[in-house]
Amino acid sequence: MGIISEDKALKVISNLEEERERQEFFKIFQKTPYQRINDSPTVKHYTEWNEYESLNLDLDLKPVVDVKRGNKIEIRNGNLIEIQEGVKYTFLKASEITINPNEHKLIALSTSLSPVYLKLKVDRPTELVLENYIDRPNILSPSYIEIEVLEGEKLKILINNKSYNSSLLNSVIRIFGRENSSVDLMMINDGNDGYYYAHVQHDYLNDSFSSISILNLRSRMGHLKYNNLLSSKRSSSKINVRTLGTEQYKIDSDINVIHTGVESSSDGTLKAIALDSSLTSIRGRAAIEESGHDSSTSIIGKSIILGKDAKAIVAPMLEVNTGIIKMAKHSASTQKFTDDQIFYLMTRGLDFREAASLIVREFLGFEDEEKDVYFKKIIYPVLSTKGY
Repeated sequence: MGIISEDKALKVISNLEEERERQEFFKIFQKTPYQRINDSPTVKHYTEWNEYESLNLDLDLKPVVDVKRGNKIEIRNGNLIEIQEGVKYTFLKASEITINPNEHKLIALSTSLSPVYLKLKVDRPTELVLENYIDRPNILSPSYIEIEVLEGEKLKILINNKSYNSSLLNSVIRIFGRENSSVDLMMINDGNDGYYYAHVQHDYLNDSFSSISILNLRSRMGHLKYNNLLSSKRSSSKINVRTLGTEQYKIDSDINVIHTGVESSSDGTLKAIALDSSLTSIRGRAAIEESGHDSSTSIIGKSIILGKDAKAIVAPMLEVNTGIIKMAKHSASTQKFTDDQIFYLMTRGLDFREAASLIVREFLGFEDEEKDVYFKKIIYPVLSTKGY
């Protein structure tokens, strides 16, 4: 069946601007495999792409006529509804987008069908809220957004991606930070008993900094791809990703940090908990290239398995292509509760379930107190339904 039929897609494309260019993007989608290498034993299919192929979704996309101003950026079922007051924006041409549709099959799909290619420009300290959601079943919701943070400016942004039962939210975002800029990103990828594909590319120039916090949950098949490109001198990033697997949900998080700028630094911590019959995958690559001398990187992956039939994959990789570095480390661990952990807490007066709950909740916590409080409001109700 496929994600979307050719007839449905081309009918929508015929009503959008730049029809010819979009048709070319759709051809790329049709001919591109989900993963290009299938015959190597070292290449794994951590995302079950066949889940997407069985969907046969509908579209509810309309040409943009008028976008109102409000207190957030709102995208519903792929349609841009609202732009946050005070934010500068333009619509890019197909020739101006900077993420190559050939990079992934679902990027090509998003660029072919997104009603607009939205470009946001941050020229002063800004707090943004992006609500990108689906409100009914069996819908494909594509979106494409670029955000440029100008020299010396600060961006704090909350991205709330929320799918819907049997629908697929297909989000493609590029963030570009110029010299001495900073980005504080919080992202929630909530499958809401549906599916999502979220692709984020983050590029930096000299002395720019980012703090990235991402939460993944409740997806029949969810895929997060986060590419962090530290291409200039003294650029740095701190990345925290948490995944909560429940029911029979499957969530794959692929985090990649590439150092090509000198004296760049990164610190990544990826954690997942697998309950019930879920499958969680936390993986990625931290690489210091030859040009990135005097850089430092760390990528740590940890997972706890609680469900009897749950599975967890932890596969952070480290690659160093220069002999001049400050630090490079990685580690991976997958475990179930140990008797010692539970026993220690039970000697302090907790019963088994209380002890297990404490371990789970602390494990999924974030270092930043403000972010930790925000994410707990999402995580704890889900855990409570499971008795934790």
